[in-house]
Amino acid sequence: MKIDISSLTWDKSKYYSVSDEIARENLKLLRMVSFFAAAAYAIITIASFIVTSIADFRLVYFIFMILSALVGVAGIFVKATHEAVVFLLIHGFQFMLLAFGIIMGTILSPEETSVSYIVLLLAAPLLFTSRSLYTNVVTVISIILYIILGHMHQPAEVFRQNLLDLIPYGLISIIITTYFMSVKFQRFVYRNENSRLQYNNYEKTITDMIRQSGTEDDAGEILKNLLQFIGENSKSDRAYIFEQNSDGNFDNTYEWCSPGILAQKNSLQNLSADYVDSTWLKLFRKSRTISISDIRNYRYTNEDIYDFLASRSVKAVVAVEITIDGKVIGFYGVDNPPKESLQYLSELFKLVEFEFAMMIRLRNRTAAIEDGALHDQLTGCKNRKALDWAYNKKYNPKKSFTIIECDLNGLKEVNDKHGHDAGDKFICESANIFCEVFGKGNVYRLGGDEFAIILTERSREEISDLITQCTTKIGERSTVGYVYVDEMKVSFEELLHEADMEMYRQKDIFYQTRKRYREVK
Repeated sequence: MKIDISSLTWDKSKYYSVSDEIARENLKLLRMVSFFAAAAYAIITIASFIVTSIADFRLVYFIFMILSALVGVAGIFVKATHEAVVFLLIHGFQFMLLAFGIIMGTILSPEETSVSYIVLLLAAPLLFTSRSLYTNVVTVISIILYIILGHMHQPAEVFRQNLLDLIPYGLISIIITTYFMSVKFQRFVYRNENSRLQYNNYEKTITDMIRQSGTEDDAGEILKNLLQFIGENSKSDRAYIFEQNSDGNFDNTYEWCSPGILAQKNSLQNLSADYVDSTWLKLFRKSRTISISDIRNYRYTNEDIYDFLASRSVKAVVAVEITIDGKVIGFYGVDNPPKESLQYLSELFKLVEFEFAMMIRLRNRTAAIEDGALHDQLTGCKNRKALDWAYNKKYNPKKSFTIIECDLNGLKEVNDKHGHDAGDKFICESANIFCEVFGKGNVYRLGGDEFAIILTERSREEISDLITQCTTKIGERSTVGYVYVDEMKVSFEELLHEADMEMYRQKDIFYQTRKRYREVK
């Protein structure tokens, strides 16, 4: 292998682009190897009290044990960003290991060939990743130090033999070190480039998702499209969103399934809040992302999750919580993505969670605005605008249609005697009775004291029974008039006018028999 200065130094720009990652890995290795070395020296130190042949060297073992332990402790507290400190710790520890071999071979055992030093000479530089030039400088310094001490302490014949071993093995150490450091460095560069490319993939995917969001005006449709986009691009079986409902339980609100996969949405409604909290939300509290590569790992640690997933033929899951204003309102995820994409999806899902949260927030606000536009603020009943469906004939004309008109009695008297707050209460109490009897979704407030109830596809007997219930509960608070037809042969406007006339006819009868109301009128 050709060795030149470029192979010893590497490209600076590339080195600095991954230096933090190299430092983090080196620190992990430093902690492990230094404590291992301290433990080994401790064992030898203890053995020196038993084995007399090494008892004289006890102090050396003890000193290196303390030094190794101190390096390990320093490695725990130092940060990877402190480059100079990390550099000194790594190369200082390497040199300390080589120094131990030098001392063992030249001072403590001068009559023996220095096998232990040769081993350390070959192995110590490979423990950590560093620039080859720095590591080889440490190697060369240790060789020079060995030669000086060997010349001073070893017999000439032993010294000559060690030199014959030391020079070729030293050269081999430099060559191997340079090669392995380059390989390890290229691994870091590749990982860094791969991360950058993956980030670009994230960026492209997020851009595509945002572009997908602009294809619809309705936030609910956008959420469906986003799920389809994620499901298809991740090659998953199913993509879904779970949201907390008004009762505090959880519903599967949106779902996309790949061809041939059975839909689960209908069976995943109103899941108990206690169950979801003790299973899924419990996992989310540990990490915002759930990544399960094999559900069999949960068979004994979390049987509820295992049973839930296994019963639906789910083998792997990636899911991320959805938060709005700091509160977890649900989660979204995919079932059975390819195992090799789990890590990528886990990171991607965390990045795009904001878009799901934004669309859900937009959907809820739009729904609230639409709800406000179609509902009376005082009573919560629907308003005249909400009758557009009837005016636009969005009903089955072959089915029965009923309009019930209700006009409150004595509202003016209540307002005059007790004030408008009392009048509003009077209106709300009456509206509550209408909603209780006919269903809130069927009650419309048309004006100050006028309500209409629209019922479709009901029998005449049902209508008669409901009106009896209403008049019994409402008493003299309201006059009721209604029109029932088996088929809609006229327009809604005409039928509404007919119901209006019937209500006023009943109103006249009411006033004729009740002098007090007639005077107020």
